[in-house]
Amino acid sequence: MSACVSGGAPAVMTSVTIAVNGGTGSGSRRAVRWAAENLMPKADRFVLVHVIPAITSIPTPSGDCIPVTELDENVVRLYVQDVKLKTEEIFIPYRKLCKTRKETLVLEGDNPATALLSYVSEAGINILVLGSCSMNCIMRKIKGPGVPTTVMRCMQSSCDVYIVSRQGIISKSANSASTSETRSGIRMLPQKGSGEGSTGINAQSAGICTYSVETRVRKTFWTSTMSESVVQSEVEQLRLELQATVSMYRRYSREELEAATDFFSENNVIGEGGYGKVYKCNLDHTPVAVKVLWPDAINKKDEFLKEVEVLSQIRHPHMVLLLGACPESGCLVYEYLVNGSLEDYIFHRNGKPSLPWFVRFRIVFEVACGLAFLHNSKPEPIVHRDLKPGNILLDRNYVSKIGDVGLAKLISDVVPDNITEYRNSILAGTLHYMDPEYQRTGTIRPKSDLYAFGVIILQLLTARHPNRLLLKVENALINGSFADILDNSVTDWPLAEVEELARIAVKCSNLRCRDRPDLDNEVLPVLKRLKDVADACVKSEKDNIYAPSHFFCPILQDVMEDPYIAADGFTYEHRAIKAWQEKHNVSPVTKLRFRHSMIIPNNTIRSAIQQWKSA
Repeated sequence: MSACVSGGAPAVMTSVTIAVNGGTGSGSRRAVRWAAENLMPKADRFVLVHVIPAITSIPTPSGDCIPVTELDENVVRLYVQDVKLKTEEIFIPYRKLCKTRKETLVLEGDNPATALLSYVSEAGINILVLGSCSMNCIMRKIKGPGVPTTVMRCMQSSCDVYIVSRQGIISKSANSASTSETRSGIRMLPQKGSGEGSTGINAQSAGICTYSVETRVRKTFWTSTMSESVVQSEVEQLRLELQATVSMYRRYSREELEAATDFFSENNVIGEGGYGKVYKCNLDHTPVAVKVLWPDAINKKDEFLKEVEVLSQIRHPHMVLLLGACPESGCLVYEYLVNGSLEDYIFHRNGKPSLPWFVRFRIVFEVACGLAFLHNSKPEPIVHRDLKPGNILLDRNYVSKIGDVGLAKLISDVVPDNITEYRNSILAGTLHYMDPEYQRTGTIRPKSDLYAFGVIILQLLTARHPNRLLLKVENALINGSFADILDNSVTDWPLAEVEELARIAVKCSNLRCRDRPDLDNEVLPVLKRLKDVADACVKSEKDNIYAPSHFFCPILQDVMEDPYIAADGFTYEHRAIKAWQEKHNVSPVTKLRFRHSMIIPNNTIRSAIQQWKSA
């Protein structure tokens, strides 16, 4: 996050800090430009500040990370200096906007808002300016407060705060009481240069317009509860909550969705759940999936809103992407994944073919990465609670993405794995994938997802129903008969790697959380190595399919890397022909005796192979 500081009084130095993010988003540029035009002329200082996450560990060349507490202070200090020096590049896009006078400063802190508040307090900053893409930064109720909201709420009384957005500026003056006591201290001001013909928010803010955003939201919700029907009021409130939550996405009208789905025709239904139906259609020339809430599914409101809450916070290549919404109709629009669910491939449903073993290895790694992302979410970890093959979707390249997070839970008080705690809670999830300890105690943990993940791995290997599958696999591993229960639609299983994957899956599905491995430190490294084995196999097979026949070693039957000519006139991989000659004195091709054992490099073939590989 960056900031600019300027000041004004002749006797007392005034400083203005503008917080911007590390990218080149329009919100940050707008904030810096506004501060440069309106505050810089009177400023004593002008400082750009960016907040980076607190450095708690240092990476090693092997990919591991060593906690800073275990390292020499000088080593840590040099590393931090290096990181901050590289971070200075973030300020480049804003220097032209700031023109001449400027300073730069990089702060550390896992929470940007807290870091900024501390800096303002310690440095005696008089004015703080932040950029925002929308006024909705103050109104998002489900997603939780962002940096501008937190700063506005918690800023000390000696500092002015300005939040600059496309529609205008929200300000809180230093001499006003705290936000919670005097909400009229929050004002909306027009952007510089807005004309008298402005409409919407700018037009409203052109005059003296002091009001409380929270009051307006509360009034809106109060109005919605005045409906005669309780069901209608619940639906209306759901729609209002959706509207506030997904305000950052593109919006679709009900008419657009009706036209795209042929008025929600049954012919376009591709799925159905307790909340409603899922339709496939095209919007903006893009295939999408539209999830529609049942009109009477009020008992599923929390589940539906939870999906919005979780998906509005996350962006990850292995999580299904939320594209937009129609809050008025209770509809969510997702990216459409053409290859359907993993469950269809495991059981060969709907004409789905058998997945090659290397694709299955890659899917396992991708799902683990998606889970790790959820479990490491800040400020609170997210537990999916309903991970199963039916909720893992595949795109056209068989890249997997985790979906259906309607039962996900944000854990604010994670119970340690070695402590058993009983809670009165309504269980959520699917039988056979539900953590036994969660079933028994009602306590949910990130490792609850790990149990389901282990079961899914075993299903990918065996193509069997999850009921009693764990016991079957354990017995087969003990008896040395695991190969007998593998999915027989795959004929080239790499047995050593498959058994290693099965054993890690069994560990993930231990009955007690404390006995399950750590996803980040124990499971992911193994899965990454197995994925690399799969990728290498794919590359080798791809190379071999298209390589000219004379690129192959007659002994290894693989494309050569170090070709040598032997006395029989044939070219071999160097290590292969050397090993052959140690045991044989006849040609492996002609079966005739070698006239001599001398071998020489075949540079012509070597050059041809290198050129072919680089093409």
